[in-house]
Amino acid sequence: MLDLSHKDRIEDYSNTFTFLLDQIKDYINIPILIFGNKFNGIKEFESNELFKKVELPPILSPYIIEGNILTGEGLTDLLEYIYNNIEFTEKEESNNEEVAAENSKNENEESNNKEEKPSYKISMLGLGDSGKTKILFLLKLNEKVLTLPTIGFNVETIKNENWEKNMTIWDIGGDEKIRAFWHIYLENLNGLIWVYDISNKNILEESKKELINLLNAQEIKESIPLLIYANKSDLNNSGNNIEDFTNGIEEYLNKRPYYIQLSNQDDIESYKIGLEWLYNNIK
Repeated sequence: MLDLSHKDRIEDYSNTFTFLLDQIKDYINIPILIFGNKFNGIKEFESNELFKKVELPPILSPYIIEGNILTGEGLTDLLEYIYNNIEFTEKEESNNEEVAAENSKNENEESNNKEEKPSYKISMLGLGDSGKTKILFLLKLNEKVLTLPTIGFNVETIKNENWEKNMTIWDIGGDEKIRAFWHIYLENLNGLIWVYDISNKNILEESKKELINLLNAQEIKESIPLLIYANKSDLNNSGNNIEDFTNGIEEYLNKRPYYIQLSNQDDIESYKIGLEWLYNNIK
């Protein structure tokens, strides 16, 4: 999936696409679809420009669709292509039916023994490169993973055996062009997470400004608790502190329950402590 309104990201797209192909030994026999998305309705480059930077075997010809996920343009073609190009042999179909039947049986047994917990909806926002995606997968997998900048969103459900409900966390991209669409992810929230890079003094005021804009959004009720991760604390060599961030925005913070947690990737517990506070303050 490409954001056609982001030509400056084409190097990231080509590197990631090449990386994915390297992971799949039999990719020539797998249908590949490229969806060129005009995220904000503006098109700055053509989808096929990607292939000028990626050396593909002559036999490989990915199918290209261009559209817009916000308007629904191109989504029908996308689904039809996927449906029409995934094929199974008779043996595979038979095996799949057996596996499906067994899975259904197991699911019914599990459902009878234990109902799936309901889930709180949490949105995690912040400027680009603040570390949101790494936080999400640290909480999900309990270990570091390699991540790329988020162009749209990631979503994962975080479970804890001591919780009566799970937490479904939406990690939303923080690029300036994407922020205009943040409001889409504010409906029916139970909690809000803001992530800022405490090691980068140059973006401090911008991060405060964007947080204020969020807290002023009509979708954000004053009862919604706010967890702030002062992230990358291990890289903070410039003497930044939490008071630098809260200074001047206390009136916006004090309208709701909020908590600021110093955090970094080498201290997974710091993220868990913050999330536990958020869980305990959801009403």
